[in-house]
Amino acid sequence: MLEEECGTCGVSHFASDLGKIQAAGRHLLMLINDVLDLSKIEADRMELFIEDLEIIHMVRDVVSTVELLFAKNRNTLDVQCAPEVGIMRTDVTKVRQILFNLLSNASKFTQQGRVVLCAAREKTADGDSVYFSVSDNGIGMTPQ
Repeated sequence: MLEEECGTCGVSHFASDLGKIQAAGRHLLMLINDVLDLSKIEADRMELFIEDLEIIHMVRDVVSTVELLFAKNRNTLDVQCAPEVGIMRTDVTKVRQILFNLLSNASKFTQQGRVVLCAAREKTADGDSVYFSVSDNGIGMTPQ
């Protein structure tokens, strides 16, 4: 409603910020749901909600959510996701949360560095597979 109001009041430059606020609110709701999901996993009652996912749109949504985290540590995010990566059938919420967690951790432990998010489709003997990878030049993990 606020985004619509911005357009009619002539202050459309706030619309992108309002979109980020809305995305952050959705993310907080997802975090709460994730805590509830942990209890479902422990009780062996996790359910998946499989649906079609336009990969590039989901990647863009996740990237817009983590932009402020990257700015905070002066990191750059290089997204390598070709439009032809297409659609996959998956639990959208869980894939989005996994990518957000990976990017958040990469940004948190990288200072003035570079993080790369790659989404690619590969032909395999069993059909197509979609791969996501997150890499960074941060402090890394100890061998242990």
